[in-house]
Amino acid sequence: MLAGLYQSPPLTAEDLSRRMYLDLREVDDALKDFLAQKEVEQHTGDRFALTEAGRARRRAMMEYLAKYQAEQLSDLPPSDIAVARRVLESLLLNGAVTSP
Repeated sequence: MLAGLYQSPPLTAEDLSRRMYLDLREVDDALKDFLAQKEVEQHTGDRFALTEAGRARRRAMMEYLAKYQAEQLSDLPPSDIAVARRVLESLLLNGAVTSP
C-alpha cells in the first residue's frame, strides 16, 4: 500500500486496489490502519496520500529490502545478477508477465 501511494497524486481506494492487485476490502482495512498511524491522510473526497511519516516508513522498508537482497545475493557473481535483472526487466517491459 505504501508503495502504491509513494510518488503519486492522491488516489482513491479503488485506484489503489487496481494498482496493487488487492481486493478493495484489503485496501480499505489497510487505509484505516495507516490513517490511525498517521502514515496516510485523506484528501478531498475519497482520495488518500502518504504523510511524511508514511514516506519515512516506506524509505525504511526499502532500505531494509536492499540490505536483505544484498545478503541473499552475496554468493552470486555480480555478472549473474546483472544478466538476471536484464532478463526480468525485458520480460516486464515486453509484456511477457501479465497480471491475474
